[in-house]
Amino acid sequence: MKDRDMKTNKLGWISAITIAGLMALSPIANAQQDNERPNREGRQRGQRGNVESRVKRMAEQLTLDEAQQKKLTAIYEAQGKEFAKLREVPQEERREKMTKLRETYNAKVLAILNPEQKKTYAKLQEQRRQRGGQDGDRPRRQRQNDQ
Repeated sequence: MKDRDMKTNKLGWISAITIAGLMALSPIANAQQDNERPNREGRQRGQRGNVESRVKRMAEQLTLDEAQQKKLTAIYEAQGKEFAKLREVPQEERREKMTKLRETYNAKVLAILNPEQKKTYAKLQEQRRQRGGQDGDRPRRQRQNDQ
């Protein structure tokens, strides 16, 4: 009888530990699934899109020719490298530098567009601002320090 109770007790502990472990891991699994699910623009959450998808989207929205697409690809690649360097910079300094970089690269994008494309580009930029973000995926949350 004692032997049977010990086995039952041991099995109960093993079951409890297994259930606790699964419960602890479930939020991690859900977060992973959320990041893999594409958003409304077909990109994975948490990603702003790679250079290729950005150029493709701009080419469709602005009817860019091949030469413009190649120039835009070079601009976006250079911009990505510059932004990557800023990850190591303190946050306050990084914000200021990123704003300046965006302005610089925005001017480079405008330089390759014709007048009609510039009008469309300006409208797209305004729509993004109204939606509340650089990519317009979701409104930016205010941080406690910013309030």
